[in-house]
Amino acid sequence: MKYNLQKSIIGLFLFGIFACQNIGGAAEIKNISYTELKEMQSNTKDLVLLDVRTPEEISGGAIGKSIAMDFYSENFKDQLNTLDSNKTTVVYCASGKRSMKTAVILKEKGFNKVYNLKGGYSAIP
Repeated sequence: MKYNLQKSIIGLFLFGIFACQNIGGAAEIKNISYTELKEMQSNTKDLVLLDVRTPEEISGGAIGKSIAMDFYSENFKDQLNTLDSNKTTVVYCASGKRSMKTAVILKEKGFNKVYNLKGGYSAIP
């Protein structure tokens, strides 16, 4: 009985350690609101808006002069190589999931200033 209790305590301790770690790099990406994006558009000269939705989703509208790259495209990661890693990049999709995955990929590729639009295009008032 005492042995099982010790195992349980050790298991919970290890779970706590690993649960708080940076999984997939997402903790390094800052989520920004649409209001923060508007401020960045006004104050950041080197801002790149990256829309990773499908062409069908984009046909319903986009934010400003976004660069469109379909997340589901076979050569998506190769397309990302065409972006300037020194520029401030804000990524968005429909809800924020694909854009977060893309932001993590960009960080892995050496991009320093990468942001995710929290809630994606659906969060725009």
